[in-house]
Amino acid sequence: MPDYRLPNGFIVQGVPEGTNKYTVYTRAMNEGWMKPEDIGQTSYDPTEGMTGWGKFRAGVGQGLTHTARSLGNIAGLIDDDEMADAQDLDAALLSTGAGLGGSIAGQIAATLPMGGATGGLAKGLSAARGAGAASRGANVLGKALAAPVGRGAVEGAATGALLANPEDRGTMGAIGGGMGGSFGALGKAMGMAWKNFKLPFTSLSDEAAKLQDATGEFIPLSHSLEGGLVKQFYESLMANLPGASQKIRGQYANAVEDLRRYASEMAHPPTAQIVDDAGNLVSLDFRPGQTMQNIFKQLDDYWDNAYDGVRRADIDMTGFRLTDDVARMVDDVSGGTFAPLTGARTPGSQVLDLKNGLNRLMREIDPNQPLARGQRAVFERTIQQLDDRLQRSLPKDVFDDYLAKSPYYKSYNDLIEAGNKAAKEGFEMTPAQLAGATAQRGGKAARIGEGTPMQQVAQTAHKVLPDFPARPGIYQVVAALGLGTAAIGAIAGVGTPALAVGSLYALGKVMASKSFQRAISGQHGFAAKADQLAKALRTAGYSSRQVATVLATETRRQNEDATRR
Repeated sequence: MPDYRLPNGFIVQGVPEGTNKYTVYTRAMNEGWMKPEDIGQTSYDPTEGMTGWGKFRAGVGQGLTHTARSLGNIAGLIDDDEMADAQDLDAALLSTGAGLGGSIAGQIAATLPMGGATGGLAKGLSAARGAGAASRGANVLGKALAAPVGRGAVEGAATGALLANPEDRGTMGAIGGGMGGSFGALGKAMGMAWKNFKLPFTSLSDEAAKLQDATGEFIPLSHSLEGGLVKQFYESLMANLPGASQKIRGQYANAVEDLRRYASEMAHPPTAQIVDDAGNLVSLDFRPGQTMQNIFKQLDDYWDNAYDGVRRADIDMTGFRLTDDVARMVDDVSGGTFAPLTGARTPGSQVLDLKNGLNRLMREIDPNQPLARGQRAVFERTIQQLDDRLQRSLPKDVFDDYLAKSPYYKSYNDLIEAGNKAAKEGFEMTPAQLAGATAQRGGKAARIGEGTPMQQVAQTAHKVLPDFPARPGIYQVVAALGLGTAAIGAIAGVGTPALAVGSLYALGKVMASKSFQRAISGQHGFAAKADQLAKALRTAGYSSRQVATVLATETRRQNEDATRR
């Protein structure tokens, strides 16, 4: 290592390569080898001329170096005197706020691996196998280390002991352990509190929760809550209040639109394709903003060709007989287009037309009529006979494809019926119309909500999303304004009606937002991702206890160094 000549002529021997002159000057001043006057100063500050960012960067380097040096001291590679010398050299830098902040940041970064080491140790101990006391003890210790309090205590104690002065490691280890355990418990408590936070009377109904999960669309609290004051507040006041009603009713409209798209997706197989105007095979496209008319056109195009293999086949109908009464009923629901099945070989298209007619008849059966059960039994038995003949006459792959598509085809028929009802009434399909179209398919099961997936979705939507006008009535608006203005005046002491209405308008927009409604009802984004939330809070808890431990250790170390000097 080279020598360094000071301005007063004194030679410092064995200066490490790369050491800057400020470090050499500081050491020389501390050792008495030179005085500030030797460099034309009345006092010496090695940080003079450094920017705040420069001090911070130097502090980060000091923090990283100090952590490594402390580890070497614990391992016996660096003696206590060398540690004390380093502290003297660092004193000027650490007396500045930027330098101290950088040092703390560097020490935090250097001790981050402790979290992974503690977690790995906990897993290893918990996984210990064996029947002896040692294995059982290891398992117990592993569980303790895995808990937030135990892990915090161990990491805090290790951080405090590592960063403290050599003579103070026991004390700071104990302080760090206490702080780490406390912050670990606090982090866990904060995580549970945030995860479970919601206001009273803001529990979602089971039906609304299921519908939101299925469609992925937010349902406003005016429709999604089980009941109580908050539901009444959103249903009666917010849904009619200027500034809020547009949001609430818009959220309802979006939920209904998304229900339509979701139901439409249930009406075709996932791999369904149609031929576009250019003659290319393309997937069905139900993106937001499309009308049901456009969606129905795509579904019609698909189903018109989906059963080509069945329609073109000849079906052996030997021994099959359709009663005149049933044939007449099928012809009536088919608009007079039903062609009776004649001969032993019948086109598959006629067999499918008969099945469609029988399914429509079943949907129109009034379950309260005395003969309803007998009629349904006749229709179901006839449909089963048709399926038996299709299975005997069709190639296996064609029949298997037919069976796989059948549930989607039933949903398609339900959707078409609901769409036809909506078209007659001049507006888009409503949840009530979809529920009505599926109500009788499946008999008793459909009426109690245990029918096909389309029936279950339709009935749930009808209950959660009853018809809701796009705009509130004038009387509802006046009543909401009067009630809201009076409440604002009483609570906030707003004097003039105009100011009260303005305040109410602004407050209503906030309370009608999706984020606000989610927050008060426990639907905030973090709660929906509990695992990610827990991980984030654990990280935050570790960071906070680490910062606290480093701060406490550094403060105590600075005080001790100042006393010693």
